[in-house]
Amino acid sequence: MENQEEELHHSHDKLFKMAFQQKQTVVDFLTHFFPPELTAHINLDKLRLDPTNYISRKMDEFFSDIVYRTTWKNTRKPLAIALLFEHKKTPSSRIYLQFLEYQLGIWHADIAHKRALTIVIPIVIYQGKRGWSKKTFPQYFKDLPDLLQRFIPHFDYHLMAIAELDGGKILSFSDASLLRTLLLTYKYLDDTAFVESHFAEFFDFFKEHPELEALLHIFVEYFFKNSGIDEETLKDLVAEFLDSQLKPKVMSTYEQLIRKGRIEGKIEGKIEGEIQGEIKGRTEMLRNAWRKGYSISQMADLAGWSVDEIKKLVEQFEKEN
Repeated sequence: MENQEEELHHSHDKLFKMAFQQKQTVVDFLTHFFPPELTAHINLDKLRLDPTNYISRKMDEFFSDIVYRTTWKNTRKPLAIALLFEHKKTPSSRIYLQFLEYQLGIWHADIAHKRALTIVIPIVIYQGKRGWSKKTFPQYFKDLPDLLQRFIPHFDYHLMAIAELDGGKILSFSDASLLRTLLLTYKYLDDTAFVESHFAEFFDFFKEHPELEALLHIFVEYFFKNSGIDEETLKDLVAEFLDSQLKPKVMSTYEQLIRKGRIEGKIEGKIEGEIQGEIKGRTEMLRNAWRKGYSISQMADLAGWSVDEIKKLVEQFEKEN
């Protein structure tokens, strides 16, 4: 289970970072989802990617980050736009402590480079389904007397909960917008009916930008690994809805992933003999559970296997029966 979570984290991290390293994605995000009274004062033309990783080991479990540096118009005060993707399915209960640690990392870097301290604007992009109840930092201190308020750090963060976004608004964005593709993916990828009915729209950006093959590869890998659509349906959708230029690139990436899986399977096969007995015993346990009417999710929990593995096993049981 831990390895699956690490792989999912890595998958989220790759797609998020690759997408937001495209400056236009950040400009589109700030234009559409940041308070306009603030965006109007941010020098979008001066945005430049900060390659430093400010995520500590403590925060790495929760967030991926992309930082852009720019200035506040007129005063030219330095700003850091910190985009933090929350890849846990539930909100962090220690969000302000994590932000403090994050801001300190940026300020220590400012001091090391002998530059003015940067105003850090944390923006959280949250993809979980559970609601995020945003509170101020002082609210975490119960029954805090007014006289002590001034000793508590006061700062804010901007939250965008993807589950609460209006799907119609996302679809209204330009077809050539990478932000549109990203938000559609994060909001709807686990909705099989939506993916099937809007399949081509997930790939519109890449049709307009054939030069971004590395990004397409990462997107296709994320899409195929995280959608709930079976392999044959995905192939049919690619064949029916993608154009002649995009189709071979998508299928090539897909086939590379399949080959990679087969190679990994061969490596794992070297130690298969050592664990055959355990697998056989667990298979018999699951067969008995299936006969007793256990659900697929219950069987997955019982064995510690993935739902997809259990589905394949159940299909085998049904054929044998």
